[in-house]
Amino acid sequence: CGIAIYYNGDNWIRLYDAAKQELIHIGDFEDFQHYEDESYGGIVSIEDFYWVYNESSDDANFFDNLSKARVAFNKIKAEAEAEAEAEDEDEDEVLVYDPLNLSEEEEKERAAFIDEVEKKCKDRAKELGLPGVEEQELVEGVHLEMVLIPAGKFVMGSPESEKDRFDNETQYEVTITKPFYMGKYAVTQEQWEVVMGNNPSETKGVKLPGTNVSWEDCQDFIKKLNAETNGGYRLPTEAEWEYACRAGTTTAYSFGAKITTKDVNYDDSNIGKLVAVGSYKPNAFGLYDMHGNVWEWCEDWYGAYPVGAVTDPKGPETGEDRVLRGGSFSSYDWGVRSSLRDYGLPTYRGADLEFRLARTI
Repeated sequence: CGIAIYYNGDNWIRLYDAAKQELIHIGDFEDFQHYEDESYGGIVSIEDFYWVYNESSDDANFFDNLSKARVAFNKIKAEAEAEAEAEDEDEDEVLVYDPLNLSEEEEKERAAFIDEVEKKCKDRAKELGLPGVEEQELVEGVHLEMVLIPAGKFVMGSPESEKDRFDNETQYEVTITKPFYMGKYAVTQEQWEVVMGNNPSETKGVKLPGTNVSWEDCQDFIKKLNAETNGGYRLPTEAEWEYACRAGTTTAYSFGAKITTKDVNYDDSNIGKLVAVGSYKPNAFGLYDMHGNVWEWCEDWYGAYPVGAVTDPKGPETGEDRVLRGGSFSSYDWGVRSSLRDYGLPTYRGADLEFRLARTI
């Protein structure tokens, strides 16, 4: 008597040899789906387990052999799954990759710059009487960090003199009347997985941005997050996003009129993939990666800018597409400018689409 076992995951059939008491690999399922021979009579059940037997014999040990075969199979399956899980864990390790490859002197300059930014952020927070950074623990070791953004006034859009600008970047004055909190980083894969219980990202890494999420997926995440915390989390409006990105600047980028590969993960960086959040210097508000790496969803419907000064704009009341900002690792330099606008269907998912949280105070 023999028993053939089919494992769905790897698509192979093994035959339990009762005499030798071992499993023998006999081929792929497609090759043996109609397998028959005089000794075993063919496959008689399309289940996770398949067995064949000699219909002409009366094998009293058939079910005992079947039990042994299942034990042997389950052992092989468990070993295969453990190996696959170990590989997945390896993939989910923090991506130890320094896109900047800074010298010791450059590292010191970067650290000094960050210290200065954080000092100014603390001073602003003290004036407002609010925490400069809010931390929300999701599980032990996994936190959301939200940076205080002060109220203020700025000119949204780009001047006609800005290189490679688009017509949909018409300038107008915007007043943000209330301070709010903005994610220090884009939402990471470990944060997404803690809240949602899955990781849809095509490129895995716990400290990488959680990609392949639609605008609607973001709303599901926010709904769950608000239910499990004190609430107030949401996507930023497009005006809040650009205001936070500019951080008081009027140039094409928050770092000045030009960028380099030391500032942003974009096409010229020749990295061609996501990097861990916080890999580059923050802007003057203490926000990281506002340019490049991943596109970020905003709350607004996409539409033409209004004419004249506006207070706390929230975009059109209806539309077909939602706003995307920031550019990604595959964008050209003009595609990661502070004023650059893009859009996508609320259901669209992409390997370079992500989001950054805002929170109402």
